[in-house]
Amino acid sequence: MRIDKIEIDGFGKLNDFSLTLSDGFNLIFGENESGKSTLCAFLLSMFYDMPNDGKRLELSESIRRKYKPWNTDRFGGRVYFTHGGKQYILEKNFGATKRSDRARLMDAASWDECGSPENAGERFFGLGREGFLKTLYITALGADVKSTGNEEILTRLSNLETSGDEDISYGNIKNALEKEQFAILTKTGKGGKLAALREQERKLQSELNTAQRFYESVKDEERQRTELKAQIAELQIKIQTAEQAYQTAADHEAYLSQKQTAENRSMLLDRLSKENERLLKLQQAGAELLEKTRAEVTSEDINQAKILEKQLIIFENKKEELETQMQELSEKMQLGTAKKKRSAGIVSALVFLIFAVAAIVLKNWLHPIILPLAGLALAGVFFFFMTSRGKWGGELETAQQELEKADGQRKELQLAVSALCKKYETDGLSALFNRAAEDNSNTERLKETQRQMKSCETEIKSLTESLSRLPGQEKREFPPEVINYSGSSALEIASQTKALKTRLEVLTQKHYDLSVNLAKQTAADRTVPDIESDLLAVSEQIEGLTKRHAALEKASEWLERAHGEIKQNYAPRLNQKMAEIFSRLTFDKYCGVKLGEAFRLNYQNENNEIVDASYLSGGTYDLLYIALRFAALSVLFGETIPPVILDDALLQLDDSRLKAAADFLINSGGFDQVIYFTCHKTSAKLFQNESIHRMEL
Repeated sequence: MRIDKIEIDGFGKLNDFSLTLSDGFNLIFGENESGKSTLCAFLLSMFYDMPNDGKRLELSESIRRKYKPWNTDRFGGRVYFTHGGKQYILEKNFGATKRSDRARLMDAASWDECGSPENAGERFFGLGREGFLKTLYITALGADVKSTGNEEILTRLSNLETSGDEDISYGNIKNALEKEQFAILTKTGKGGKLAALREQERKLQSELNTAQRFYESVKDEERQRTELKAQIAELQIKIQTAEQAYQTAADHEAYLSQKQTAENRSMLLDRLSKENERLLKLQQAGAELLEKTRAEVTSEDINQAKILEKQLIIFENKKEELETQMQELSEKMQLGTAKKKRSAGIVSALVFLIFAVAAIVLKNWLHPIILPLAGLALAGVFFFFMTSRGKWGGELETAQQELEKADGQRKELQLAVSALCKKYETDGLSALFNRAAEDNSNTERLKETQRQMKSCETEIKSLTESLSRLPGQEKREFPPEVINYSGSSALEIASQTKALKTRLEVLTQKHYDLSVNLAKQTAADRTVPDIESDLLAVSEQIEGLTKRHAALEKASEWLERAHGEIKQNYAPRLNQKMAEIFSRLTFDKYCGVKLGEAFRLNYQNENNEIVDASYLSGGTYDLLYIALRFAALSVLFGETIPPVILDDALLQLDDSRLKAAADFLINSGGFDQVIYFTCHKTSAKLFQNESIHRMEL
């Protein structure tokens, strides 16, 4: 097998990384933190998967979290390799867990998938993960060997052949098996986990019998609790159904509300349009009335006109009264004058007659003509004074004067009326009063129009506010079952649901009280299910331990057989190969290495003395470990050794031993492909051979 190429999309610090390898020795060097260990971890994860890591592990112990890239979502890559003359491509994309990993194994020639990528390491290397780490994958020696103290290296190698893990020995396994058997069951049968579990099983069975008898006495309460639980479940279903019905009813009411809102909006818009038209007409009528009321008769002029009218009426009445009075006085005066004339005539006649008689009588005394003339004159005087106007004439004259005065004042009033009527272009007070009445009517009409305008504006504002308070015009679609819903209202359903929930609370509380009561009754004892569960668990443990005890006995038997065969078959071949490699690495200083009893490792020094390997120096001990690992590879794989990966495995060696190990790896190890990761310092000291394929990270 040969690894041809490594492509990394994202793994640790390596992104979009590519590395081409060749046959023979591949030296990959770089500074610390350049990615050498990351490359090793990548190869291991590709062929042997990446295990799931517990969240409690530290980051340094969690491979998946440690090597998950920070700067890309791509986590994985490809390995191109050749096996059995055929080229393959192993591709993997790692996820957060092993279950989310994705892998493909493809034929490099056609890119067709060619089998399962699972357990690729076991298929192509012939080793499990632990076997690979203990053979083909070699890390720094100092930490690996020095940590084991005086434990024999040969025992570790024998362990590797036996179990695939060099840290597990036959003796340890034998002791562990016996210890485990004794822990399960002692030879007397009275001690160990199995005996304790059987005693625990007996006690649990007794406890179970007691508990079952006790619970028979409380089964009625348990039955009630079960019935309550069923009722609670039924109520919960009813509540769920009611809540669904509530939602349908609420949606139906929302539909009706939406429909009513649309109708209200249409009605309000219609009313608003009519009110706007009405307001426009009122504004026009108001403007016309306002124009008319600008020249209206003033209240002062109306009051003056009313006063003038009253005064004219007074003077007209007074004139009529005076004229009537004058008429009466004239008539009275005419009657009095006639009477006076008659009386005066009589008196004058009597006076004249007297004077005439006297003249006749006294004709001797006076001239006969003088007395008659005197009587005539006196009669005329009497007639004049007696026929004068007297008091009626004075009253008539006074009445005439008052009539003339009243007539003058009436004319003045008529002039004032004329001036007032002229001011408003009317033909008289009646027309003026009609004009004033019309003006009052226009004023009242204007006020009424303005009141109506204000009322109309208030109504428009109210309608506008009502429109603004309506829900938005976004139309919500409802299914037919909501539109055609005819059940109870959401409020009624909510009330029913509340009642159901109240009933549920009562039943739940009752169930709880019963449970508490049962718990109190059984407080001193565990429940039957708990005891049965524990009894089942103990029985399963007893069964498992019984099977395990039998398996351990069988394993001990087969371990003895296998150990005997290994000692007979494996040790001689390993001794020979290990001695050859160790001699070459120490420049033929140490030519013999043998496995002793109990797998103790001895070597032959330059004085041909057999010495325990524990006396070797640290560097020589490292070389012996290398010889063991390389000898094991040769014995395990023969002539077809898979690629060997070394991660600074020779870091602890001095220059001479380092060059000896390098020469063996390059020229005499028989390895078809070696991939060696090291630092700049080590790479400068060794591997100067031109046949080495050198690559710097």
